[in-house]
Amino acid sequence: MIPSKILITSYNISGFGGMETVCRDFIRLLKQRRPDITVSFVFFNDKQTQPNDDWLNNIKYSRLYSNIRNGKLRRIHYAWQLRQLLFEQKINAIIALDAIACYNSNISRKFIFDRKIPLICWPHFSINRIYKKEYLLKADYYYAISKGIARQLVAIGANRSHIFTLFNPIKKHDIIIPRPKDKTAFLYLGRILFAGDKQLAFLFNSLANISGDWQLNIVGSGEENEIHQLKQLAKKLNITEKINWHGWQSDSWLYIQNNIKKVTALLLTSNSEGFPMVLPEAISYGIYVISSNCLTGPKDIIKEDINGKLFPVNDMPCFVNILQAIVNNKTLPTQTSIKNSILDFYEDSYIERVNLSLKKILA
Repeated sequence: MIPSKILITSYNISGFGGMETVCRDFIRLLKQRRPDITVSFVFFNDKQTQPNDDWLNNIKYSRLYSNIRNGKLRRIHYAWQLRQLLFEQKINAIIALDAIACYNSNISRKFIFDRKIPLICWPHFSINRIYKKEYLLKADYYYAISKGIARQLVAIGANRSHIFTLFNPIKKHDIIIPRPKDKTAFLYLGRILFAGDKQLAFLFNSLANISGDWQLNIVGSGEENEIHQLKQLAKKLNITEKINWHGWQSDSWLYIQNNIKKVTALLLTSNSEGFPMVLPEAISYGIYVISSNCLTGPKDIIKEDINGKLFPVNDMPCFVNILQAIVNNKTLPTQTSIKNSILDFYEDSYIERVNLSLKKILA
């Protein structure tokens, strides 16, 4: 039986990322399946920041504060405050979004003596990069957003039978964003970083080796110095005229439909991901995707030559060959077949996995 009250715990999150979108969709879909369910948030305001909470519209949340400087004592202080909420709200299950929240939540539930509260950890990033990842093992169960993250959880000691690989939910729709017939229109959608995880410098250097008629549309935001570095690199590589900067858009896909209008392929050259939502989102519009085979996520989403193509991380010759073949009018799969290649990621399949997991956890 699914619990009537679930509490999601986390340290402050910015309000602008993919994790917020996934959490909001998780709550929306769960309420549709079980309208009697109540899901709320508790945030630990560790750095006294002021995140944007607009994404929490109509979702109940609270924020805990502590002025204790010692990290371990501060976590215990948070745990004691959280214990009060668990008791007063009669919480049936906790979902922690990060390792420290998992640690705090585990301490808190030990102070509830009238019932056992299961703790689920739901990390949204590669486990290998999580601070205090050993704290994840305080949880009873795990939600993995990719098979790669599930493997990483097993590697640090999590019980394989207590891991539920949910992936992330993608909205199904009838819209197809068509391909241009007269040129190749590549798309990058996401955070703009010169190097780091997204390493757009690698993308620019690769595109500079492509001959033929192509354009790159960039939709997303980043620090001014990152964008400046990329514009300087584009100038050095003589590809400035081929790159269109669209900036951050509140509804990226609606903007793409109305302004860019036609897309040949979406490109992703990341060093690391958790579950890159941009890939299945693009596929849901019938867009062919090309991505680095980074840890973790792309391999779960991309089916070779059915909806896209993978290349080894930082393998520029391989990436260039894939791009050049497309510019040379390589025959791509039909856009309808691309849309139908991710049936397991659409919302109906996703919430069924969530529902089954909660039935098992709370049996």
